[in-house]
Amino acid sequence: MTKLEALKKITEEIGNKGPVITSLGITTRLFLIAQNRDKPASNHFPVLSSMGSCLALAVGLARGLVDKKVTVVMGDGEFLMGINSFFTAARLRLDNLKIIVLNDARYAQSGGFSTAWKKIPMKNVAHALGFSGDNFLEMEISYDAKQEHIKRTMLMPKEVKQNFENYFKTQH
Repeated sequence: MTKLEALKKITEEIGNKGPVITSLGITTRLFLIAQNRDKPASNHFPVLSSMGSCLALAVGLARGLVDKKVTVVMGDGEFLMGINSFFTAARLRLDNLKIIVLNDARYAQSGGFSTAWKKIPMKNVAHALGFSGDNFLEMEISYDAKQEHIKRTMLMPKEVKQNFENYFKTQH
């Protein structure tokens, strides 16, 4: 399964339910393609230019929006760069947080270098920390070097900030 195919499945599953955070680069670009969008939906918050931080944002949102299901979608490189947030999420036991990791064992954002993921049984680690299939999903995907040439999304941090603020205005 390719990353785009996985993101299409995820898009069908989560629909427009609760906030969705995606990691920088190719994951966000392909997520938008999977939704046939040029810009994020009102509940979609791409994390720009800050590798390793999308899970931290999702943990914060899940703590603040206890009545909403918060979904975070990231590659394995992003996940490994922000592994500390995984342990924080485990300690907090956030039932409304769904972590989805697209595992191609590559840092796609920085040229496709291999990650240590294949050597780490992350599903076992997640289970040992108390995560279940309801709140942690690893999807093994194939690496496609051609995906790096997909047109870049022209998102500006200001737009994402405005989208974020507008979302919260409608939640209270």
